[in-house]
This record gives sequence, structure tokens and C-alpha cells, in this order.
Amino acid sequence: MADKFEKESLHIQHFDISMKEMAERLRIDHSPIAIMFPTACQILRNACKGLLMWVEADMTYSQYLRCDITELEKKKEMQMKFYRDSQLKANGQEFNVKSLQKIVSECDEEMKKLKPKEVTLQEEEKKLREENKDVLEDLTIKEYRKMEMKINGLPGDRESQENYERLQSEIIELKVRKPAIERRVADLEKQRTFIKGRESFKLQKETELKLGLQELRQWRRVARKAEVELQRIESCWAKLKEIHLLKISDETLKKIFHNLPVYSRNTRSWKTTKDRLQRLCHLVAQKVEGDWVRLYRSLPFFPPRGEETTTADIGEIMSRFMRNTEEQANQALTRWRRMHIRASIDDLKTALTAIKRTDIIERFERRTATTISREKTMSAKIQKVVHFPKLPPSRKKQHYLQF
Repeated sequence: MADKFEKESLHIQHFDISMKEMAERLRIDHSPIAIMFPTACQILRNACKGLLMWVEADMTYSQYLRCDITELEKKKEMQMKFYRDSQLKANGQEFNVKSLQKIVSECDEEMKKLKPKEVTLQEEEKKLREENKDVLEDLTIKEYRKMEMKINGLPGDRESQENYERLQSEIIELKVRKPAIERRVADLEKQRTFIKGRESFKLQKETELKLGLQELRQWRRVARKAEVELQRIESCWAKLKEIHLLKISDETLKKIFHNLPVYSRNTRSWKTTKDRLQRLCHLVAQKVEGDWVRLYRSLPFFPPRGEETTTADIGEIMSRFMRNTEEQANQALTRWRRMHIRASIDDLKTALTAIKRTDIIERFERRTATTISREKTMSAKIQKVVHFPKLPPSRKKQHYLQF
């Protein structure tokens, strides 16, 4: 028993260092129960100090937010400049790619026309080179014969003289044909060189187009990343500005709630529960249209809100949800339910009556009456449908001695 008491009882080691020192100073270290209340008081003092530190830090939190907002604005400007530059380079590269695609397409059309001509030029050049070769051979042979006739001497008869003159005229004719053939061959070579140049130009542009497409994809990727980063910075900047506005606001509720959405306290859907205020708010948001501003000014608030605060709320809702009156009315009613701790269906009906929109109240009452009658009908049907099981006919049990 003593061992159990020694193990499970309260010891001085269960306290912190400050309480141990106080117990030793007061010589009550063998009766730790005497310092339980001072320990609780010390813990409470520490908690209060922590809360005070948190409050002081929260008072200066808006300054840190202001510094963060300034830094994000600088970063936003730099990111915007980088995004514009990357987008400009991507657009310029896209223009270059389209120009190259047009040039390559024109070169393809041109090469389709030049390919048959190139084949014809090759065949013609081949024939001309063979002809030139034959001319050179004939010219060499005839000049050799002419030289041979000069060396051997010309006979004096007329036939030999005619043969020599004929040979001389053939040599002159061959010498005249040779430059013409060579000029034609040179022209054909120039035309073939032009076709090869156009083909190499096409290959060069195709290579440039391939590299340009790679560079275009790269710049588009860079521009897309810059756009995503810019959107992230703008989102953070807008969120910080919103929190900063709430932090420097004089309204305590804004500081606490940070515009948190308000839902029904019941976790089930409002269709299955009887949250009549939620139903009326939903109907008002659908039907009130542009009268939501007058409705918001007519709604009661507790704690009360001034005219300037109400005007600021309306301006904020209109700036955040432009060209959507249903969403504006929904946000206004949600803010009213959050700011007015005594929100009730009677307050909303009174405000609707004040702005002369009793048609919404009548529609709501008709819808509510229809729902109630339907529920009563369903409950009556359920009661009528109850069936009791059929019991078998009772039989009198005979005694075991009866026959």
C-alpha cells in the first residue's frame, strides 16, 4: 500500500522549476498539495501574459501586412513586366514561324514545278555533252588529217584540192558548233545550279522552321508560367489587402470573422429541416433584384451599424459581385445574418414591408402553407397505411389425457 501511494501520489517533481524553488524556499516540498493552487494561479498568469502578447502582436500585425503588400506590389510589377516581355517574345516568334511556314510552302510549290524541269535539263545536258564530245573527236580527227595532208603535200589534181577544201570547211563548221554547244551546256549548268540553290534554300528554311517551332514552344511555356505566377501573386495581394482592411477596421466582428460564410446551424439540408429564415433569404435573393440596397438599409442590426458603414458594405458588395443582383442580395443577407446576432424572420418581413415588397412575403407564405399541407397529407397517408399482421385462428389446446 505504501509503495502504491509512493508511486501514484503527487510529488514535487510533477511541478515546474519555479514551483519547486518556491516549495523549497517555504519548506513544503514534502507536501506538494499545498502548492497546487499557487501553481494554477501561475499557469493562469502565464496564459494571460500569452494572450496579452498575442493582442500586442495582433495590433502590429497590420504593419507587417502593409510591408508584405508593398513587397507584393513590387513583385507584381516585376512579374507583370516579365510576363509582358515573354508574351511579346512569344508573339514575335509566332510571327517568325508563320513567315517561315509561308516561305516553306512557297518553296514546296516552286520545287514541284522545278523538279520535272530539272529532269529535262539533266537529259538535255547529257545529250549536249555527248554531242560536244563527238564534236571534239571529229575536230581532232579532221585537224590531224589536215595536218597530215599538209605534211605529205597536196597532189595537184582537182579532186584532192576539193577534199582539202571540204575538210577545211568541216573544221570551220565544227569550230563554230563547239562554242555554241559549250554555251548551251553552261546555261544548263546555271539553271541546274539555280534549282539546287532553291532546294538548299528550302532545306535551310525547313531547319529554321523546326528550330523556330521549338523556340516558340519554349517561349509559350515561359509565358504561361509567368502568367500563372502573376495570377498567384495577384491572388495573394488581393487576399492580403482584404485581411489588412479587416484588421484596420473599427468593427470587432470583422476582425474576428474575416468574412467567413454563415451556414445553417443544422448540418442537414434546409429542405429537410424547417429553417424558415434560410428559405425566406433564398427567396428574397431571387426576387428582390435591385431593391436589395434599400432592403439592406432597412434591416436592423445589433450591435447597431452607422450610415457610413452600411454604405461601405453596399459599395463593397457591388464592386465584388457586379452585374449579378441575385448574388449581391444573397451576400447582403448573409452579411446581415452574420452581423445581426438577433436575426429573425420577423425582422426580414418588417424590412420587406418597409420597402413595399410584400409580394415576396405573400409568395413565401403561400409556399410555406403548401409545404405544411403536403407534410400533413403525407403524415395522414402514413398513418392510414399501417397494417397489422393477421393472426392465425386460435386452437384450444387439448389435455394429453383427452382423446
